[in-house]
Amino acid sequence: MGFSDNNFNLLRFVLASLVIFSHVPELQYGNRDLEILTQIFHTISFGELAVDGFFIVRGYLIVKSWTSGRSAYAFLAARVFRIYPAFFIACIISAFLVGPLSSSPGYFHRVDYTDFLCGLLRLSLQGIPDVFYGSYNPVLNASLWTIPYEFNFYITVLLLGVLRVFEFRVLWLMMLISFLAGYFLYKLGISISGSTYLRFGGLFFAGGFFYLYRDVIPWHRNYAILAFGAFIAMLFFDATAELGLPIFFGYSMIYFAKNSTYFLWFNRFPDVSYGIYLYAWPINKMIFWWWPSISTTFAVTLVFLLSCFMGNLSWRFVEAPAMLFKKKMMSRFLGGV
Repeated sequence: MGFSDNNFNLLRFVLASLVIFSHVPELQYGNRDLEILTQIFHTISFGELAVDGFFIVRGYLIVKSWTSGRSAYAFLAARVFRIYPAFFIACIISAFLVGPLSSSPGYFHRVDYTDFLCGLLRLSLQGIPDVFYGSYNPVLNASLWTIPYEFNFYITVLLLGVLRVFEFRVLWLMMLISFLAGYFLYKLGISISGSTYLRFGGLFFAGGFFYLYRDVIPWHRNYAILAFGAFIAMLFFDATAELGLPIFFGYSMIYFAKNSTYFLWFNRFPDVSYGIYLYAWPINKMIFWWWPSISTTFAVTLVFLLSCFMGNLSWRFVEAPAMLFKKKMMSRFLGGV
């Protein structure tokens, strides 16, 4: 199923936008409790909901990519060219444009360039001097922390594919149950190392589960509504809020992406979601750094519009050309993708 006949493009755009609506009030007032979803349920924020939703969607699409691909080399190349180029450019812009505008004089002399370059290879922004001194959460680009986790799960799919795990999909189900059980124990207060991996693993493997078991899962609008209702009910309790995401929220999201035909017109627009995610945080911090008295509503609007603008530039001049280059390279050296 291509992007022309599903709503994954729209879904990613909405999730990326929710991160903005979550971060703006929190960064402006230095209080996460002012974030809308947190005020309603007192459990998770729209930012957490969006990030978790991303991992579910990526799990579905990445497993689909592996099972319908031709080779491990083509799969790895597709993942590298999709993630790294835009990440590199976003880090360079953050470090060498946003950084000096939000730090004290002598910024460039304090950059650890070796650490910065090594960090890029690990999908990490590091070696940067202090920025946004005195502000709430003074980090140059805090949104980037999830990307290494995402790429690690891409490599996990590659390894499991090479080991032919997908020929026995019950093994994938068993790993999903293990991730969910481990994270549930963590939420109950049991000390477990690697809780972030458990959280993201449960989400990513849930997305892959929805693809691998798509032929036996009963996809129906009423079930999607019931699943979404169950997810909302689970949001009222801290122990279950995030646990409702992988299965109930995941089911309703995937159903919408696969079956709704009302929003297919959105596929005429470029896929700006990755760029929005990469640039929204530094844009947000810069606006509050230079204009601390801005209203929350105007700030949300401005961050959203500027992030969409940067996302469009990232897609047109970095992401799409990188994927086109990948396709040409694969056609030349591996006989296609």
